[in-house]
Amino acid sequence: FPVTIEWAGKESRWYAGTGEFHGNSSDLNGDGIYASTDSGESWELLAGSRTKTPQSWDGAFEYVYSLAMDYSNTQQDELYVATALGGIHRSTDGGKSFRSVLGSLGNQSSLFSDIAITPSGIVYATMSQIGGGGSISKVKGIWRSVDGVKWVNITPQGFPEP
Repeated sequence: FPVTIEWAGKESRWYAGTGEFHGNSSDLNGDGIYASTDSGESWELLAGSRTKTPQSWDGAFEYVYSLAMDYSNTQQDELYVATALGGIHRSTDGGKSFRSVLGSLGNQSSLFSDIAITPSGIVYATMSQIGGGGSISKVKGIWRSVDGVKWVNITPQGFPEP
């Protein structure tokens, strides 16, 4: 059956992450997340994600894997970002500021992560096993959140290890 998404007047708001940790021969550092409020006609770097030194790694927003906007939240511009070496980050002000909500830098981080949001606002995240410094991450697996703050690990028992 078809799913109807209520865009809440946000159809002209677009986001683009920079950097590529794996998938090329040189690992390209980025410099944060860019936003457009006019359907891609112009772009502005979000201050809350600016790394200031893309020539060397100094923050999670240098490698953005995926972005997801919660269109069901009509009160806030709620944006989620999945990063390398940093986990999942959430903004409720359209990217002016971010807070780490799942995984973080250090031995709790995830090398690979992804984020998706259902039309009703339920957030799903995946986190890889290997954390910073080669340690085992306690946030590995598949996660679910109804509010973007409290997360439940829903990884099926016996889920294969990488």
